[in-house]
Amino acid sequence: MSSRAFLEAAASIAGVKPNSVTRTRFQMRLARLFIPPARETIEMMYEFEEDFVVDHSAYAAVFGDHATPLHDSLTTTVNWWRELAK
Repeated sequence: MSSRAFLEAAASIAGVKPNSVTRTRFQMRLARLFIPPARETIEMMYEFEEDFVVDHSAYAAVFGDHATPLHDSLTTTVNWWRELAK
């Protein structure tokens, strides 16, 4: 699942419009001149420029495949956040 699809799923469950911004390397290099935390972000951009694949097959082979469905976990998290924000 892409980051955008994840954001859209979470926003749908929360009942809000998804909102995200994409920045280029050039924009981040420019931003780091004025925003100190942006200096560190440029080093981590590789994480967002290529697919980040998570494979739990080794875990599932030992402990079984008992992952919570994403929709269920997002719903639980959104509900928890709403309760926390009260």
